[in-house]
Amino acid sequence: MNLNVPKAAVELLDDDLMQCLSFILELDKLKSVKRRSPLLDNSRVETDAEHSWHSAMIALLLTKYSDTPVNCEKVISMMLIHDIVEIDAGDTFLYDSEQAKTQDEREMLAAKRLYGLLPKQLGNELFTLWQEFEAGETAEAKFAKGLDRLQPLLLNYFSGGGTWNLPGAHRENVLQRKAVIQDLSPKLWEFAQILIEDGVAKGRLRQQDKPRELNEANPSMTSLFSVFSELTIVDMQSAPEAMKTAAQEFEVRFQHKFTTLTRLPQNLLDFLHQPTATNDDFNCLTHARLSIASDYDKSMITHIDTMSRIANLSRINKADNVEFFDAVISIYEGLRGGLDYLTRLDDTYCIAPEREGRMIAERLAVLPVGRNNCPNAKRIPYQQGLMVGHDLVAPDSTIYQRCVIVDGAIASGSTLIAMIEMLRESIQEFHIFSAHATQSSVRALAVYATAIDIKLYLNLGHVSGQLNHKRYALHEDGSLVIGDLGDLISPALE
Repeated sequence: MNLNVPKAAVELLDDDLMQCLSFILELDKLKSVKRRSPLLDNSRVETDAEHSWHSAMIALLLTKYSDTPVNCEKVISMMLIHDIVEIDAGDTFLYDSEQAKTQDEREMLAAKRLYGLLPKQLGNELFTLWQEFEAGETAEAKFAKGLDRLQPLLLNYFSGGGTWNLPGAHRENVLQRKAVIQDLSPKLWEFAQILIEDGVAKGRLRQQDKPRELNEANPSMTSLFSVFSELTIVDMQSAPEAMKTAAQEFEVRFQHKFTTLTRLPQNLLDFLHQPTATNDDFNCLTHARLSIASDYDKSMITHIDTMSRIANLSRINKADNVEFFDAVISIYEGLRGGLDYLTRLDDTYCIAPEREGRMIAERLAVLPVGRNNCPNAKRIPYQQGLMVGHDLVAPDSTIYQRCVIVDGAIASGSTLIAMIEMLRESIQEFHIFSAHATQSSVRALAVYATAIDIKLYLNLGHVSGQLNHKRYALHEDGSLVIGDLGDLISPALE
């Protein structure tokens, strides 16, 4: 960086001091490098500069507790410089195996450029100190690396989950990657393990997924692609007349204009929703990760029972509607998956379909400004199968790493499949949050995710019921499981 300063200042300072000042100004960029760990108030994620300062302060406070004597000043220096390379290389998420493949190369190039801005002797000293930290072999480097892993663990636990909600993070991986904390002291490592296990118990951290390998009883990728090749997407204006006519009847009925029609023929729906030798166990599929809150929190079933009771009343008043909506929100507040955290990340796009998705997202304050869409979408019977008419438009930008979908309930999964089809060219990771789902819808989404090769995370309150011919969830006695959430929630907000 060339310093644009008055000539008198240039004449006053020698070359070495000018180089130091140039480096100091370059360091300002570290304040803008975003990490993944949240601040404790969950208002935003921290920056590299904040992480470096916080870690240095921890070093100042904790080096005296090390079982092995360490030079506190040297550890603090390591913590202050260890992430400077990320000005060029960016922050590599601890559990991102793909980015990790190029991390060393990217950071070495950055180190040579950045430390090369300094006077030669000083630059070499800091470069050597950074290499010592990276090697992690000396007492100070081991202690510093332990601090580097302890600091985000504290933020994740005490913020309610943080990066533990992101793909790649699970109990076994966290324990493995955080094991260097034992170089701080056995007591601090025991403390860290207690936090990790408590995070699992409280639903803030998932267990490792069981191995899911396709075997002879599961669909081959060839057969999956063959089935899904019949899923078609057309613009409303250019759709065949029969499709357009069927869709227009629903446009008039619901007073919404559709821009896109997604057709799911009967044979595809049968494959998705009816258990067969090839799809009867969605847990064996490779691309869907499932979290059902009622598995670990039985109050979820109580909330579903409340919704079911109200949905089946012959006459429903506003007090019933309010009770119903409160039950829905209680379920969402107990879901794993970090909805609030994920929607605060700049590289997350949020979809909350009308009506119930939007109303729930607004109540929970998880609609990020400028990064959300609340599309209208309707299932439309067509030639013994289905069409989904919707007005979702894919975002112009390709900066989004993931998409969060807030959905009130999942009956068939058809609407979600139609929306994901619009987005999957630019987004490959989807987190779906829903109060309830049928098992057939979970199976459908799992098979779909495997067929099109996306990462799918299903965060559900409860799974129960069966689909009727209109593809609504029913109990075995024919009563509604939860009814139409849009109709039941709307009066509560009037």
